[in-house]
Amino acid sequence: MLEGESLADEEEWSPLDQWLQKGGAERKAGSTLEARAPVTVESAGHIHSHFFGRGSFEQLGVSEPLCASLAACGYTQPSTAQVASFKVQAKGEDLVLAQPSGSGKTLAYLVPLLQRIAEAEAESGKTPPGAVRAIILVPTTDLAQQVVRLARQVAGPMPLRVAVCTSEFPMATQRSKLGGGVELCVATLGRLQAHLRGPTPSFATDNLLTLVVDEADSVFADDELRKRLKTLRASLPAGCATSLVTASLSPTVEEAIGREMEDAKLLAARDLHTTRPKVLATLLDCSVDARDGDASFESRLAALKEAMETRPDRRTLVLCSNPSTVDRIVSALGQTPSKNTAVRALHPDVAASERAATIAEFSADDEDSSPTARASASMVLVATDRAVRGLDLPQLEHLTLFDFPRDAVEYLRRVGMATRGSAPPARLTLLAVGRQLSFARALLALDEQGKPLDLDPARR
Repeated sequence: MLEGESLADEEEWSPLDQWLQKGGAERKAGSTLEARAPVTVESAGHIHSHFFGRGSFEQLGVSEPLCASLAACGYTQPSTAQVASFKVQAKGEDLVLAQPSGSGKTLAYLVPLLQRIAEAEAESGKTPPGAVRAIILVPTTDLAQQVVRLARQVAGPMPLRVAVCTSEFPMATQRSKLGGGVELCVATLGRLQAHLRGPTPSFATDNLLTLVVDEADSVFADDELRKRLKTLRASLPAGCATSLVTASLSPTVEEAIGREMEDAKLLAARDLHTTRPKVLATLLDCSVDARDGDASFESRLAALKEAMETRPDRRTLVLCSNPSTVDRIVSALGQTPSKNTAVRALHPDVAASERAATIAEFSADDEDSSPTARASASMVLVATDRAVRGLDLPQLEHLTLFDFPRDAVEYLRRVGMATRGSAPPARLTLLAVGRQLSFARALLALDEQGKPLDLDPARR
């Protein structure tokens, strides 16, 4: 069996069986999901009818300079998530922002963060050497760089010194940058703690206004990461606010957050665990001998190739569970090259500079003439789930789940890649084998009816 292959293993899939047995697979009469694969369904609802909130950024209380910068970036109306969360964060209160993928969460925490920095600078002057005004924690280097790009764009002419602190860049360079004083540090949790350890930390936390934890569900679902975050927060000054940002909030994670941040305000969307409207999903049955991992891979690879040939798309994202599967798919697709189609891999073993170039190429549109964002006629990006977590890929047209998600949280996270912002969602193709099919049909049945997914089946 290939490493990490999602095949029919009873112990591995028992949580899915619990989910199905406890009511997750409710179906309405006449559901199209009674048929055998391939099955195509459309998630219920009206496309992003609730994406934009009421009013303007100015009416929210966003400063005039930031409103001008937002308008210059094309942001003229705040999303529902941005409207709901701005005042809480602008006042420096603790917040748990649980909103679906593609709802504008990054901007929702960046705008009040930048406004608080500007107010502090106006009151007490430039951030002093060895100090940091705000910290944003993210799981990957690529997401850190995306957040920094957006922060610089939104800040506009506002002075904003930024340090990116992840394990893929030299510690000494980061230490030097932090020592000079920065307004914003975007970091992974491990590297940030490395900078704060020892007798001579890279910076002091006395001037810190806010800590943002992006993808917070993955931190609180892991006992070790949760303990490390708790240790970090204990070292922060009393006036430092914490914002936890997530696209999913299971009861277990919500309880863990409540024990440590009991005074935090929770802003959770009603449709948090529901696939966004108008996602057109096709389920393909790739079943073979459940114990033959190689045959399972070849079956899914054949289905992937056929789907791509049947309807070629300009931008296709193929999600896998591990780097070895990514490399194998890239190699297989590269054996039948097209002069008009580029195939790229994205996972932690790919060099950071190469990943950055790949993301820029995949995100480029036909009018982007910058050297770092030349667009191929068509492109297939094969990636691990972790490598693309939180990334904004606006040109995405077709998302394929090559390795089927192990649970509903992972399903929501991956499908969320198809629904970013107010744009029409990408098409979705799910490749499933054996007992995965029952789980897949259950998930799509709920999507078809616009019902939320149960993220903690064992607790029901």
